[in-house]
Amino acid sequence: MIPRIVFAVVRRILGTAVAALDLIVPKKVPMYVFVVGAGNAFSGNIKAAHDYYREKHGRDVFLLAHPSSDLTLCESGDAEPAGDVTSLRGLWTLLRASALFIEYWSGDWYWPGILRSRRTIMNLWHGIPIKRMGIADGNRSSVREAARIGYMIASSHIDRSVMAASFGVEYPNVLMTGYPRNDWLVSDDAVRRSPSLARTAADVVRVKNGRRLVLYAPTYRGHHLSSGADVSGVYAFTNDELDRLRSLLVSRNAVLGVRPHINRGGDDRLRYDDVIIDMSRAVFKDVQMLLRHTDVLVSDYSGVWVDYLLLDRPVIGFAYDWEAYAAERGYVYDYFSIFPGPMVRSFGELIDALEQALTGTPAITERQRFVKGMFHAFPDGTSCERLYRSLEERRGR
Repeated sequence: MIPRIVFAVVRRILGTAVAALDLIVPKKVPMYVFVVGAGNAFSGNIKAAHDYYREKHGRDVFLLAHPSSDLTLCESGDAEPAGDVTSLRGLWTLLRASALFIEYWSGDWYWPGILRSRRTIMNLWHGIPIKRMGIADGNRSSVREAARIGYMIASSHIDRSVMAASFGVEYPNVLMTGYPRNDWLVSDDAVRRSPSLARTAADVVRVKNGRRLVLYAPTYRGHHLSSGADVSGVYAFTNDELDRLRSLLVSRNAVLGVRPHINRGGDDRLRYDDVIIDMSRAVFKDVQMLLRHTDVLVSDYSGVWVDYLLLDRPVIGFAYDWEAYAAERGYVYDYFSIFPGPMVRSFGELIDALEQALTGTPAITERQRFVKGMFHAFPDGTSCERLYRSLEERRGR
């Protein structure tokens, strides 16, 4: 108990000192600082937005990262001249910043006392909420967090309302721009801005080798362990089921890429080979390039399918443990009502759905088009540009 109290007191004193410095240190305008928090990867929204700003503003764009962050997808020179957010140099960069971007929470920038009143602070978040979170999930700390954040983003009108309600950010401060990372799905120009992603795309094409890709991307089971499942969310296929799955894939000139949740690595039980392929984060750092080259997506309660809607391709839900999962996690929506494709509950049903999706040219249903419009107001691949314009307009007021 005493160490925790001491830590809290020291952090409060440090925060007071940093806030005092923040009040007197002049801000450089423009100076855009992007921060990758502890244990997080430089990917997704924060990388897409950073690369857009870097192309537009060059030396006025800085990248800070915690020493435990994964910077594999940094382009040449990205981490300079700032670097380590925990260093005094990192603190000075934060104090000078006129605009600050994060993707998770205010702890990403490490130092207490960084003031929202002295700069634009944008939380780019990392996924369109499908499951309850923040205030909607009973987390009252989100109210305190909202006081530290200036803006968040949303992909549609309904998503904007959910973000405001979940995180306590005032509705006008949730900017309806679309998600920067989704530019990579539909815009060749966006991919060219990020050469490491272009290389990833080339790797995916090489692995496919002219075959169709079925991507299996389940969500994390951190809250329960159900029969036949572990926290990776990957279904426990029997050997007979794996043989049947391989046979179907080979007959349809397809491969299965397995993408466990970001919190988990590959799954050795699947007997990876040239047909069932490990596409975990350890192999492919960012999922958007996988989605861009995926022909059929199989998921469950993950929000990955919401991004994939932009591509107008088949989506299959594999909810083999629905009762156990639903008992632990609440949803913003009636999940079965909004899921855009067939929702199967057993391996046999999964095989039937895959066979249908891989036969001929699957038609996209009106239901899927409706759900796409519900979550994506801007399917045009220019979310980074809208983000930039929206913030510049507000900074100019």
